[in-house]
Amino acid sequence: MRYQIANWDLRADVYFVEIQSKDPTKEFLLRFADIPRPVEKKSASRIKKDIVGNHVEQKHTKKQGVVFDQESIVRISDFRVDVRGGYYCASLCMAGGVYHLERRKDHWVVTDFRAEIMA
Repeated sequence: MRYQIANWDLRADVYFVEIQSKDPTKEFLLRFADIPRPVEKKSASRIKKDIVGNHVEQKHTKKQGVVFDQESIVRISDFRVDVRGGYYCASLCMAGGVYHLERRKDHWVVTDFRAEIMA
């Protein structure tokens, strides 16, 4: 999630997080307290339909946002994992794929991302 947020370069006033189709815990969201924009659970968002399609917005403020999701983690070894995830921000703004991570010292680092076609 942190990698997705750090590499997000489109407009978003708030970030929403979903893990395996569920809201993350409050404790998990506290990990992002240092992020300059709010990071909230996905259920705090809604899909708003407008004349050009759909977009993600925060329910109570209507600020524009993006949903980052993480679906599965496959452990390759004690030092390598593959994480399936992606994002959705509007009708023509979505992607998904596999993030390849390696454990380096005391943290995980994304070493590669392989995008997959979204259906």
